[in-house]
Amino acid sequence: MKKKFNIALSYEVGDQFLKEIKKRNLKKIFNFQLIKKDLSNFKKIMKESDVFITKYLDLPEKIYKISKRLKLIQIIIADYSKINLDNAKKFSVKVTNNEGANSSSVAEHIIMFMIILYRNFLQQYGNLKKGIWNNLKEKNLELENKVIGIVGMGHIGAKLAIRANALGMKVIYYDIVRKKYLEKKLKIKFIKFKNLIKYSDVVSLNVSERLNNKNMVDKKIFNLMKKNSIIINTSRGSILNENHLVDAIRKKKIAGAALDVFKNEPLNKNSNILKYQNIIVTPHCGPSKESYIRRCDIAFKNINRLFKNQKIKTLT
Repeated sequence: MKKKFNIALSYEVGDQFLKEIKKRNLKKIFNFQLIKKDLSNFKKIMKESDVFITKYLDLPEKIYKISKRLKLIQIIIADYSKINLDNAKKFSVKVTNNEGANSSSVAEHIIMFMIILYRNFLQQYGNLKKGIWNNLKEKNLELENKVIGIVGMGHIGAKLAIRANALGMKVIYYDIVRKKYLEKKLKIKFIKFKNLIKYSDVVSLNVSERLNNKNMVDKKIFNLMKKNSIIINTSRGSILNENHLVDAIRKKKIAGAALDVFKNEPLNKNSNILKYQNIIVTPHCGPSKESYIRRCDIAFKNINRLFKNQKIKTLT
């Protein structure tokens, strides 16, 4: 009989992850140990661990050196920018992420943002709650035949393209790697980044927090956008320069924006972002209950594959 795998859990994985372990009765098969937030038990746990489940917490080289049994780092989110893949490769440790577990949920969140902005929902809802009957039907807009520019054609971008097509939108995209195999299937057209910005009615940012992506959207990009266009960021706060966005909204260079992510979270209640009615915000809630369960499913399936010496889709 095989020896039980030892699974190290970063303090960030959350109570829901621990509940899923209990619900699935996985403690009978694997040994789970939780790393404390102060990292006081980090070395001790990692020394005997076969798998490390994390969100953002990375392993420094000194931890790799003592982690003689470590075979897999399982990231429970899609973004792996905080993990040093070179270190993992150096010590022959596989790294994998959540394989788009959040993609459907985040794509739906983006559609929600578009509809709220295009239908002036918040203004009309707010007025009606105050007893003011003031419909804005002559200002409401349709999504049909509008051009959506998707920046980043990964799992979320692909799911968004499917939904945008169903709404009758025209879909263009930019990615550092052109996805020709998706273009016919998803009815999407590849276009250079700056041209996408110029031609899009809606710009959706769906990229990872890589060094080259920080401040990808700044005042130069806002100056290229249509005056009646909107921009949506559900990726990472560092991708978009928030001060430049506020300036673009104030000067009416663009019509609106929607943000689910911010440079500093939680968002300060005195932020200038909150002063504008045409900037709508949500508290990094793009993922759903279903997507969280999916990310747990993916993590546990990967651990089981490793336990059985089966192939895992990895980043290293």
